[in-house]
Amino acid sequence: MSTDHAREGQQLIDAVYKGKIDRRTFLRRAALLGIPLTTMQAVLSACSSSTSSPGQPTTAPAAKGPEPTMAAGAPATATPAVQVAKPSGKQVKVQFMHVFQPGQPAGDTMLKLLDQFNKSQQEVFVENAPVPSAGLAEKLTAQLASGAPPDLVWGGTNVKAIEEDLVVAVEDYFKGGQAFDINRFDKSWLDLLRYKGKLWAMPFELSSVSVGVNKDMFEKASIPLPKYDWKWDEMLDVAKKLVKPGDQWGWGNTRPVWQWNDAIKGAGGQLYTTGKPARSALDSPETIQGFSTYSDLWTKHKVTSVDAPVDEFNRTGKFALWPTCVAVPGYGSTLPFKYSATTYPIIKNKASLWCYKVLTMYKTTAERQEATFKFMQWFYQDDNFLEWALGGGYLPITKAQQDNPKWKDRMKSDPGWEAPMYQVQNGYLFVTPIIPSVDGDYTPMQNAADAMVLGKATPEDALKEAAKQVNTLIEQGKCLGCE
Repeated sequence: MSTDHAREGQQLIDAVYKGKIDRRTFLRRAALLGIPLTTMQAVLSACSSSTSSPGQPTTAPAAKGPEPTMAAGAPATATPAVQVAKPSGKQVKVQFMHVFQPGQPAGDTMLKLLDQFNKSQQEVFVENAPVPSAGLAEKLTAQLASGAPPDLVWGGTNVKAIEEDLVVAVEDYFKGGQAFDINRFDKSWLDLLRYKGKLWAMPFELSSVSVGVNKDMFEKASIPLPKYDWKWDEMLDVAKKLVKPGDQWGWGNTRPVWQWNDAIKGAGGQLYTTGKPARSALDSPETIQGFSTYSDLWTKHKVTSVDAPVDEFNRTGKFALWPTCVAVPGYGSTLPFKYSATTYPIIKNKASLWCYKVLTMYKTTAERQEATFKFMQWFYQDDNFLEWALGGGYLPITKAQQDNPKWKDRMKSDPGWEAPMYQVQNGYLFVTPIIPSVDGDYTPMQNAADAMVLGKATPEDALKEAAKQVNTLIEQGKCLGCE
């Protein structure tokens, strides 16, 4: 597709996303431009997915870990009265695709920061391009297929795009006069994000699974609040004391299998073998122990129930303890009880899943890539990124940001921030490996977890079957990084 056709194709895609043209018109014009049928289908699918309220983004399960919807726990705010800058003809325009919608804390903060950057200089203009979370993957796929990729994208590490040479290794820009000072960032965090020895994207969201504490329940039962670095058996002892069958539970009804990752890692388990070719490790003794330990919360210890509310944020106030990635401004004050948080209980090892997303630069032109990196340099300055963390609901990512009085004031005003920050600084943080990446592996794992919780299969039998199904997917060629 020529450059002109690519540009026209992108304009056409944007028009149907914004509702300016109907589907029939889109299909007719797309066919004339030679846009592939698969791209047309992806665009129309994304449009269908985008009908949900942007203030309540939905989360589709991913094979590797959570797709946390931080804004879902946030109180709505009015869109700020910002005099948004407009691009001039001389500026290099770059598109920043993300899911942060106006009217939510993260979306309003992002809009404010982009406007600050656009007004601070005359060379680059960053276009704010939020899309509903349910449609982001489809829209990105469509733009890549049309030959008009966005410049900067919020999301997970896109291994497929890296393999197809569509992504810029951000580390290639860590040099010369415009370099990041790499020592500002924790090396271990960056190493978690490397693929084939290179850093392809920058950490953008830092949060970790901690355990929320319903202080009212603890006080009524005269039970001391849990201390950091507590053990799994200590948690069980407390949770059992706080169960009132049919009314309140000691632990959240967290059946989505991504929320089991901390227990799996804490027991020493893993999802895939480390050798080549990679195979499923779901049926390994350590992984079985992790799944079994977590499923026992429902079946053996009965500190939670399938009949309990499915309430990740504990807005019902029915749980004494609940694991969550949530960290949004004002979250604690919206709950119907006094709130705090503690560390994830230790089974064998410290473990807290990094609920992470990254910023990825896609290959466009040298001029646009340089312009995109100029914005990233500005965004990652400590004052600017801290404003994002405070307004958007994430943890600061450099020591200077963590030591800033504004951040210390935030932790004093909302005790829910201290536990995830402690975990980040004290060896709890982990991510599921970028590869192997098996298309479709989430479903067998979720089915196994459901079978355990419902008493339909033992952990050994459920995971043996799940491992078999995942290995079949690998044999069918649905894996990146297995060979």
